Parts: sequence; C-alpha cells; structure tokens
Amino acid sequence: MLATAFSAGAQVDAKKGDVILLGTESSKYLTVETGEQFGKLNNSVNVSTNLSSLNKATWTVSAKKTSLGKDLYSFVNKATSLTLAVDPATAYSLEDTKNSKKIALTLGGGSATEWVSETVNNVNTIVSYNGDYILAIANDPAIGYYLVKAKTLDKLGTVVALKSEKPSETPMPLGADDLNTLLQSVETDKPAELFFGLNMDPEVTKGQSNLMTATALNAQNAGSGYVYLQAKDQNLMGKMLM
Repeated sequence: MLATAFSAGAQVDAKKGDVILLGTESSKYLTVETGEQFGKLNNSVNVSTNLSSLNKATWTVSAKKTSLGKDLYSFVNKATSLTLAVDPATAYSLEDTKNSKKIALTLGGGSATEWVSETVNNVNTIVSYNGDYILAIANDPAIGYYLVKAKTLDKLGTVVALKSEKPSETPMPLGADDLNTLLQSVETDKPAELFFGLNMDPEVTKGQSNLMTATALNAQNAGSGYVYLQAKDQNLMGKMLM
C-alpha cells in the first residue's frame, strides 16, 4: 500500500486539523524521538524514506486562534502524541548567561504551548510569548536543541529556522508492520492483536454503515509488495488482497 510523503512549502500557514512538517535548517525537519530518548527534539533529513521516520516529523495543528492580530498555533507530534510544549523554567536566558544553563529540549508537560510566526535576526521561525519573555528554539552541536529566552526578539540571538511544509502526492510503500503498528487506530481487548482502520474524506456512505471504514483490519505480508487485509474476528478465508 502507499502513503503520502511531503514536499517543501512556506512559513507556517495552516488551519486547525492540518498535517504539516516543520522544516529547520539545511533541509532538515523537526522530529521527536521515540524509545529510550522519548520526547527529545531532534532533526532528520530523510523523513520520507519510511513511515516510522515520517511520523516522527509529522505535526498536526491541534489549535489555532488569533490574538492581537497574530495567529497562535499549537502542534501535536504524530509518533509520540506529544504537544510542542516547552517549560519556560528550562530556558537559557540570553540576558543572564552567567546564571543559566543550556538544557537539551525534551517535550512532555511544558506550559508554553502556543507558537507564533516571527522573524528573529533575519531568520523565519516560531516563538512562544510567555509573560515578560519570548521563547525560541536554538541549536548547540554539543547538546542539540535547547530553549532560549529574551525580552525582545532581537535579543534571542541565533535561533533555529522553522517553517511549515505541506503534503505532496509522493507515494510511500507500506508493509504489514507499518499498517499494524504505525497506523494502529482501533482499540482491542487483546493488546497483542494489532488492528487499524481505514477512513474516507469525504465519507461516501450516507445513512448507513460504511463496510470499509467500519471494519477493523489486520495486515499480513503477501509478498511482491502486496499485503493481505484480514477483517477482525474473521478467519483467513475472510481476508482481502490489496
């Protein structure tokens, strides 16, 4: 099966519910780690080679509102379900460097969740306004991404460029493991059994159940780039070849 990859777009321009990438410097993309470094912000160039890499770099616009003429965005990461939320207390103060420390940026529980497109020292990026301070993301090769703060945009120093990138029609092959684990979207009372569901936009069935979207499926590799899709609670005779 095929999934959609992504191509370059513009600075953040999206609405609630949109799925985007956040492009950084040198054609890299803002990602969130899974596994042992769960929640740590990172970047990657090759995000369209497989679904696992793509999910780490995929962000959903979970909220958008306008305040004082500016659009405020909130983002949720696809791979981890973590919000792009940062803790102001961990920010490196560029106005008090002697008493500040650079801390690798890890998501999970921060109070600053709303981001605004701004230009900081000729760099297009997103920042978060928090009380008297402005928060932004910077990069140090020694520790990776970390949070910085200052009272004005021009005092933020060198920050990471961030811009939205929109979906393209480039296909990506999906195997059974991709479908069962990375697209898993159906709850089951047997955690060892992995099922996913299809969706249609727009919905083509009106007034009655849509068999394709109402059926939980399990994928099995069939070889030569194909998978079997087996309906939940059906034996192998009920499988479909896709």
